[in-house]
Amino acid sequence: MRHLVLLSGFLSLILTAAGYAAIDPWYEQNPSCVIDRGNPARTGEYKTEPLTAKPVMAWNDFNKLAGLFSDGKPIYCYKNYVIGYGPAVLDKDTGKVIWSHFDKQPTQVKAMTVYKDYIYTVEDLSSLNIQQLAKYKISTGQKDVLVNLKVGQQYNPPLLYKDTMYISLGKGIAAFNINTGNKLWQFNLPLEQKQDLGITISTLSTDGEKLYFSNWKDTLYAVNLNTGKLVWSKYGVITAGNYLVPVNDILYVNGFSTPSKVKQGGIFAYNAKNGDQIGSGIITDQNLFSFAVNDNIIFAYKHKNIIYAFDTRSGKTLWSLSQQNLFSNPIVVGSYLYYLRLNNKYIEVTAVDKANGKIKWHYPLPNYEEPKFRNYHFIMPYQGKIYISGRASVALEPEPKKENRYAK
Repeated sequence: MRHLVLLSGFLSLILTAAGYAAIDPWYEQNPSCVIDRGNPARTGEYKTEPLTAKPVMAWNDFNKLAGLFSDGKPIYCYKNYVIGYGPAVLDKDTGKVIWSHFDKQPTQVKAMTVYKDYIYTVEDLSSLNIQQLAKYKISTGQKDVLVNLKVGQQYNPPLLYKDTMYISLGKGIAAFNINTGNKLWQFNLPLEQKQDLGITISTLSTDGEKLYFSNWKDTLYAVNLNTGKLVWSKYGVITAGNYLVPVNDILYVNGFSTPSKVKQGGIFAYNAKNGDQIGSGIITDQNLFSFAVNDNIIFAYKHKNIIYAFDTRSGKTLWSLSQQNLFSNPIVVGSYLYYLRLNNKYIEVTAVDKANGKIKWHYPLPNYEEPKFRNYHFIMPYQGKIYISGRASVALEPEPKKENRYAK
């Protein structure tokens, strides 16, 4: 692995940046594991409490709910609820099902996110040759259809921001008012790229001013969030893990940079104002994909068996930790970094001090199905607990303190 020296312009841009753009106040005022701007890499903005001590199991759904949370799909936490695909809503403390549409439409919901007491979904009704944008009241499960669209193949989670839903369509990006369902604008990509758009537009991300996305025609885009007008486009970027992370006027992208027709994998930085690449790359490695940005640190995996922490301002490695078979995204809450890994016997949750990489605790999860890697996929810390989903769901909580019988 090579650590490339960043250009001086990279340092000056970071040091002079004014900070985060103003964000939707809802994301700041609601403690939840709903991720700011819908971006899975922006784990540093969770408004919740970490699980600090080695945990015990609070509940699981091995016997009664296995499969309720779809294999390979994330979960969300909000108020007193744990929310999974289906959609389905569980009580976060007991695991009891409050309501579920999983039996009615087990494969219909293709993507979803949570915003202002509602679950917003992208649903595929192939038999009717339509795709629906819908919302469900979290507390009751009441469904309202926002708009019907022609069937497409793009199922990334919609981005909700200031009462607007941004979504990838078969030919571009569109914005809809979530209260009326009215389309506000649509951005269509160049004609020569349309044949690839149905399955290749990345997860959407925003800094409050621009909307960022990419496609497999090696192009990164920024459009005006309010109008959909193109601000800039940059050829030579293939996003590998769908992560576009805007921080302090810098857009971090993981994937492949191809300016010289030679694919170079890693994490790259771009000037969010004009799309110019900053330096040659922060980290370059063909197998370095999952990452999170928090407190000027990038946490990333190499070859799925080493975790690295890099200072975004200098590009220097702060620490590294050898861990075999990493497969979940790194999650940062407070001073803790959480992840899932597969060893020879079981899958385990690990908590690490984000400042120095020292392991705080491990917790082995029960194996209930082979192969083991199918058991669990996503990890979500929330209000002092941790929720894990996959083909089953598990909730972990702090181990109760033992009563001291001799205390006065």
